[in-house]
Amino acid sequence: MKILIQRLLVAGVLVAGGLLFSVTLVSAHRDGCHRWHSCPSDTGSYVCGDLGYYSECPNKSTPQTPTIPSRRIPVISKKTIISDESIAYQSRVRKTGKEYVGFRKITQAGVAGIKRNYIEVTYTDNVETGRVTKKTEIVAKPITKVTVIGKRIKPVANISGIVATKKKNKYDIKGKYKPNREVVLAVNGKKIKRAKTDKHGKYVFKGIKITQQNANLKLYERKNRKEKQISEKTFVDSKKKKLITEYKKMHQ
Repeated sequence: MKILIQRLLVAGVLVAGGLLFSVTLVSAHRDGCHRWHSCPSDTGSYVCGDLGYYSECPNKSTPQTPTIPSRRIPVISKKTIISDESIAYQSRVRKTGKEYVGFRKITQAGVAGIKRNYIEVTYTDNVETGRVTKKTEIVAKPITKVTVIGKRIKPVANISGIVATKKKNKYDIKGKYKPNREVVLAVNGKKIKRAKTDKHGKYVFKGIKITQQNANLKLYERKNRKEKQISEKTFVDSKKKKLITEYKKMHQ
């Protein structure tokens, strides 16, 4: 009887020990992430993922080192190009007393200049990404356009002829102006005689004494005791018996 009791106690201990070991295993694997006795552990505790053993764990993936893409170095190149641009010319007007009002002439044509730019162009992978002007030079300077305009007042009367008389150094001076007007003749700046134009505007100054070579004549209109110059200066060549206006003399 005593032996039987001892055997029963031993069996009970073994059974109890087996149950305890079974409970420990069930506790270690209660989360269901391991198969039975399939997750080895160096720490002695069966924690899911210990030391990276994930092969038997559901909904787990083997951790992988992230792949860092290799960085490609862009190809950068440069080249210099030449670009010419136009420089606008200036315009200038010059007035002259040698020409009558209304006269206009281009005495110097305007020509545009040329500016040359040296530009450094940068390309990244054959695509233009920048431009920088490195140098600029003037290849040709612009030429100014010059226009001459007249400011000389046109005469409204003219002295058209000189006729020698029988008396020495005396001449008849004739010309044309508006009809029925009183005109005054000046010789070398001195007013010496009056005359009236006829219905056709013609006038004659008789017996005018002229002794000086290249004497000059001018004509004035007298109105309300006021006198206004109506002709330009006209020179007399007493030897050749010719008249030449100041305008023509300037253009000889």
